[in-house]
Amino acid sequence: ADILPYVDFINIMNYDMENPPRHNAPLYQSSTHGGWMNCDKAVSAHIAKGVPAKKLVFGIPFYGHGIDIYDRSVDFKNITVPSGYIDCWDDEAKVPYITDSKGRFVLSYDNARSIGIKCDYIIKNGMLGAMVWDDAGDNAGMTLHKTIANILFVANK
Repeated sequence: ADILPYVDFINIMNYDMENPPRHNAPLYQSSTHGGWMNCDKAVSAHIAKGVPAKKLVFGIPFYGHGIDIYDRSVDFKNITVPSGYIDCWDDEAKVPYITDSKGRFVLSYDNARSIGIKCDYIIKNGMLGAMVWDDAGDNAGMTLHKTIANILFVANK
């Protein structure tokens, strides 16, 4: 709280929290794939230390963390679901993930759905906005950028 007079905003790096079989950037705790941290906990910890929500910027990843057939870090634009693999949704954590043919968690990532939910969280909690890491991870159609823009800048006006 002592630095607040000297800063305009504080970016919260809400990613790189875990690797499979846990989520990279879960919004909330997951009973099946949860690690020690999630985005909501990170935001709440800042607020509990006296940082007003209106100075907080929510970090959003444009990549995922994988194992086996996936690189440790894979950009959203390069994420595919090969034959025999399953694209899943963790309704507690509010993020997607991919499993192999045996049901083993092999990729944690964010997509337009999870990022849209995170943008709704930003608005609901009166936060300053979002930042991303990194821009180049989005696909050619700018799917993730458009999701953020449509929710934070268009729908929120």
